[in-house]
Amino acid sequence: MFPPQFQCAYDEALLSSDGNSVIDRRMNCVFGTGSLRFAFYLHFYDAEHPLDWTYGEVECPPIEPIPTRRQALVPYRACN
Repeated sequence: MFPPQFQCAYDEALLSSDGNSVIDRRMNCVFGTGSLRFAFYLHFYDAEHPLDWTYGEVECPPIEPIPTRRQALVPYRACN
């Protein structure tokens, strides 16, 4: 069972290594070996807690406005 505050990344996008183009934006597109750059959305993100995922915890950088370039590459699409 998931905890009440469970969050799940969604609408992921696999980006080029420089972050300037989208390689793929389908469900489960973020996989492979080596360094990856990707973007995703979370609702109700709490910066006071690390992200917990399959490979452990990740401390995230402070929240800041999304750069215009990135917003154009990976626009927010509201979930149903």
